[in-house]
Amino acid sequence: MEPSLLRKAGSRQEDCFGVPPRRVADVGMVPNPRRSNSSLCKNRRSQFLFNNCEKQANLSSWIPENIKKKECMYFVESSKLSDAGKVVCECGYTREQHLEGATRPHAFLDKEWDPKKHVQEMPTDAFGDIVFAGLGQGVGKFVRVSQDTPCSTIYHLMTQHWGLDVPSLLISVTGGAKDFNMKPRLRSVFRRGLVKVAQTTGAWIITGGSHTGVMKQVGEAVRTSSLSSGHSGGEVVTIGIATWGAVHNRESLVHPTGGFPAEYVVDEEGQGHLTCLDSNHSHFILVDDGTHGRYGVEIPLRTKLEKFISEQTKERGGVAIKIPIVCVVLEGGPGTLQTIYNAIAHGTPCVIVEGSGRVADVIAQVAGLPVSEVTICLIQQKLGSLFREAFETFTEGRVVEWTRKSRSHDHFGHENWDHQLKLAVAWNRVDIARSEIFTDERQWKPSELHPVMTAALIANKPEFVRLFLENGVRLADLVTCDTLLYLYQNLEPACLFHYKLQMHHVAQVLRELLGDFTQPLYPRPRSSDRPRLLLPVPNIKLSVQGVSLRSLYKRSSSHVAFTMDPVRDLLIWAIVQNRRELAEIIWAQSQDCIAAALACSKILKGLSREEEDTDSLEEMLALADEYEQRAIGVFTECYRKDEERAQQLLVRVSEAWGKTTCLQLALEAKDMKFVSHGGIQAFLTKVWWGQLSVDNGLWRVVLCMLAFPLLATGLVSFRERRLQAARVLPRIRAFFSAPVVVFHLNTLSYFAFLCLFAYVLMADFQPTPSACEGLVYLWLFSLVCEELRQLFYDPDGCGLMKAVLLYFSDFWNKLDIAAILLFIAGLTCRLIPTMLYPGRIVLSLDFIMFCLRLMHIFTVSKTLGPKIIIVKRMMKDVFFFLFLLAVWVVSFGVAKQAILIHNERRVEWVFRGAVYHSYLTIFGQIPAYIDGVNFDLAQCSPNGTDPYKPKCPESDAARQTPAFPEWLTVPLLCLYLLFTNILLLNLLIAMFNYTFQQVQECTDQIWKFQRHGLIEEYQSRPPAPPPFILLNHVHLFIRRVVLKSPSKRHKQFKKKLEKNEEAALLSWEVFLKENYLQDQQLQQKQRPEQKIRDISEKVDAVVDRLEMARLKQSGSLEQRLASLEEQNPMGRTGLRGRGDLDCFGPNHTLQPVITRWKRNQDGAICRKSIKKVLEVLVVKRALSEHWALPGGSRDPGETLPRKLKQALRREFWAAFENLLRQGKEVYKGYVDDPRNTDNAWMETVAVSIHFPDQSDMELKRLNSHLHSGDPGLSVRWQLVDRRSPLYANHKTILRKAAALFGAHY
Repeated sequence: MEPSLLRKAGSRQEDCFGVPPRRVADVGMVPNPRRSNSSLCKNRRSQFLFNNCEKQANLSSWIPENIKKKECMYFVESSKLSDAGKVVCECGYTREQHLEGATRPHAFLDKEWDPKKHVQEMPTDAFGDIVFAGLGQGVGKFVRVSQDTPCSTIYHLMTQHWGLDVPSLLISVTGGAKDFNMKPRLRSVFRRGLVKVAQTTGAWIITGGSHTGVMKQVGEAVRTSSLSSGHSGGEVVTIGIATWGAVHNRESLVHPTGGFPAEYVVDEEGQGHLTCLDSNHSHFILVDDGTHGRYGVEIPLRTKLEKFISEQTKERGGVAIKIPIVCVVLEGGPGTLQTIYNAIAHGTPCVIVEGSGRVADVIAQVAGLPVSEVTICLIQQKLGSLFREAFETFTEGRVVEWTRKSRSHDHFGHENWDHQLKLAVAWNRVDIARSEIFTDERQWKPSELHPVMTAALIANKPEFVRLFLENGVRLADLVTCDTLLYLYQNLEPACLFHYKLQMHHVAQVLRELLGDFTQPLYPRPRSSDRPRLLLPVPNIKLSVQGVSLRSLYKRSSSHVAFTMDPVRDLLIWAIVQNRRELAEIIWAQSQDCIAAALACSKILKGLSREEEDTDSLEEMLALADEYEQRAIGVFTECYRKDEERAQQLLVRVSEAWGKTTCLQLALEAKDMKFVSHGGIQAFLTKVWWGQLSVDNGLWRVVLCMLAFPLLATGLVSFRERRLQAARVLPRIRAFFSAPVVVFHLNTLSYFAFLCLFAYVLMADFQPTPSACEGLVYLWLFSLVCEELRQLFYDPDGCGLMKAVLLYFSDFWNKLDIAAILLFIAGLTCRLIPTMLYPGRIVLSLDFIMFCLRLMHIFTVSKTLGPKIIIVKRMMKDVFFFLFLLAVWVVSFGVAKQAILIHNERRVEWVFRGAVYHSYLTIFGQIPAYIDGVNFDLAQCSPNGTDPYKPKCPESDAARQTPAFPEWLTVPLLCLYLLFTNILLLNLLIAMFNYTFQQVQECTDQIWKFQRHGLIEEYQSRPPAPPPFILLNHVHLFIRRVVLKSPSKRHKQFKKKLEKNEEAALLSWEVFLKENYLQDQQLQQKQRPEQKIRDISEKVDAVVDRLEMARLKQSGSLEQRLASLEEQNPMGRTGLRGRGDLDCFGPNHTLQPVITRWKRNQDGAICRKSIKKVLEVLVVKRALSEHWALPGGSRDPGETLPRKLKQALRREFWAAFENLLRQGKEVYKGYVDDPRNTDNAWMETVAVSIHFPDQSDMELKRLNSHLHSGDPGLSVRWQLVDRRSPLYANHKTILRKAAALFGAHY
């Protein structure tokens, strides 16, 4: 996208950034979702890879075309030299660093250097990836840009080419550019808080990018977070905007075609007045104005870029907000104060970190005071205590302007509740929403939460969905046809339903996933009944300024609602996107929860077959198992309470889920754990026994089958009392219609058929069919009619094709069809006289297939059923084993045949020698002639002419001995037997053992699951066994074809309840679901992992509270101590405690000012400007740079200062005390000493001792007693002058002493 186009787009989206426009087309036909989705997914992924490679290839061409740098085109020698002593230009670069044409100033001859004229833009030559050498950091991005680069171009680079997501918050960190120290506790709080805000809100952090000052603090915060949390917390986007000309080692970043990567070395020792980039930043924008060594070049561009980004609008889940910006201030100087002023002037909120020092502390201290107490004098006093050397930069006019501006924006940041809630949703801060927004101060109406609820659904923020539900949002009011359509149009691109733009399209795919036995959940509306969107969906937006999603919830009089269950609709919408937590919350709101859980399991298993990503596939299957467990849990609760009502839930027709039942959903989803539940198996057993009591013994049933008059004796019992007291005929009807009786009758009939069939094949197969053979044909005809009935049996109304496909999906039905077709082929051959024997062969083979059909009958047995399942699984192992075995059999057989036999041309004997004999060798039938011991030419045909004998091996005809190499054939045979008999057969045994152990664990579940199919088959089967079943078939033909009566599923498997009965049943299910969820929560809390997690959270909370309490306690303690302690009369100094001083409060000192007149060689007093010149006695320490008066603090009980005692001999101390008493006090009060703190300061008394006459005896005695008892102390008479190298506070005292005598100063 070109910058101009981006600016236009930005202007159009300034007020609101909505859903990207889509073209809604009503597609009439939807292709096969499995085929279309897989191809669509492949195309999407290949397109993504192609686009990614294309972006990398075009980056080197796009950046130079759109982003420029600046170069000085005219070398003008500067009066300053570089650090290396070289001549530089006014731009700061040396002559060698200029372009070749810049050293020949033809165009600008005799002109002064002007950056507007002499600096030109050129394509940038520094961009790409940056790697910091030796630090092990990740790869970052960087670019060198001109200071005049449009902000839209930089923003396009960051979001499109660098791949940064549009931020939800912009954090601009400013403050001290030089290194400063923060208290460890404050530093820890700042780091954790900054990174937490950045990670939870998806913010960008913008700093100056250098490895110093506040930028270094931010970088260390990001590094500490990445080391402690790894990749779990997400990458923090930290953008450094620095001056290109002030970056040290920037030469390594210059690559005309881009550095991928460019290696950068952080060299703090050799950086000089430049600065290094911080290695913990992820992106760098290096602003270039064509100069070298000048700081602050990036400030205008950074300000404009931050303003541009804050004017952009981000749409997240229907919530469109302008990107908020906040300024964070740490420490800082005069420039920081100007930055804060500009931020407040533009309406940007500022966060001041108190305790970080300097400007931040001044603002924090003043902000806590009432406005009436904030005076210019107070501000100047605090600035003066923190900025002694730079206090002159804070002029009174600027202080007044800053104070006025701050007061005028005192109420900035007061936003309405809606805005705050939208920001909390956009930043995913549910903790803030709970504690600050949903309080007693604001009572929310449920309708007011609908737009943000929709946004939370689309953005997958389950905690907010739970919060809104807790605060009164009802899904029945939230989900309308418009809302549901809007939700589906905002699906993730990888979702199967992404391009299904109408609800009947969604319904078609859902029917593919749920099964064809379900009815469409969303019927295709007629053109006149289609719901009309009151607001075009692509233009629906939710912004903090005005236009909102509330338009979706305005209902018109002609509104047509096609959704009958809003919870179901939202649950499906969440499940198809594999959103675990969101679906869990919605499922907890559902009424028909067992059916909903089973439907979710079916949908997820169907979606997993379309998923190509292994991780996503495993997640879907795990979630499907989780919903199956939920269905089991709720059904268990129901079954414990009431078995009859729980079984009603299984067969109740659910209108919400396509008029299907829970049992059908579980069978279609292959939820074996659910079907194998004891309650469901009890229900199937009840269906299996029909109206008979399940307590009847099987022998009683068989006995009554053989002699039905015994039913009148009460040998078998019935469940219903009316049948117990009824006559014989109703009992007979109820008895023979029971599936268990039908099954055993058909089993006896099938055994009879097999016996009759075997008898015909072995003893009564005549050229002309006998009566027994005719009975076999009649019997088989009845079986064919029954298979046709099953083929066209469609109680769910799925259609003929679906019924046929469902029929052939069963293995045993395929076996039945194969056996019938083979029988028809054998019968056809049998009826042709010339093919009587081939017909018998075919029928004999067909008998084997009919016998195999017996295994299906045995699956009903609890003992044999699981074993048959294991045998079916082992057949797969045998198939793969035969492939390995065939390799060895064929390889050995061909080699043996080629070595022993020469040119055998009979195909049947070639097959025998190469395959058949080799296969028999495995079972011990070793060829007799292979080793030459039992070699006998009489057992073979020398020329291969005898059709009943094999051709003789290679032999010596004269000697009658074998000629083939026995030394080769015998080892080959041994190796062959070793690999086949020992290796492969043991491998087969191991495979069987593994399959047995693997299947044995779940064979019971598989058997119980397959048991339903057998029960349903015989429950819907006519009661009469073959061949008498033909009478039932005639009756069915008349009823279905002639009378056209539709088939219906038996009520025992599908039952439609009355509305009142269904409502009461669902309410009972919901009540028990709540009990199940409470038990699950209790069990979750009792788990060791959850206990450890809870304890950890509690410990963290306690630690945080202790830290906060300690901070508050220390703050209050410091305040109490401050009120008790002495306070510096001149205000705060920035230092607390007593520092290097001896005690709190005033530290009293004595400063004797010992003076004399300065005289020349002839004894005359020297003068300057008529005034006499004084000399003063001073002392100096060896490590000090300044001279000082010989005074200071005194020991307790002493009169003379310690320093003066060190300068005088002890015998003169008493005389000097007399001189002090006679002296004159020139100053008494506060002394501005560098050791002063807020609680300890210096106060002194200055006493003048003057010797006006050089012949004064006391002066002579003083000079004679001057000495240095300390070798590190020097003593001398110093000229009194303002330029004397004395301490500043001592100069003040000398000035007063000179004024006392009218002397020069």
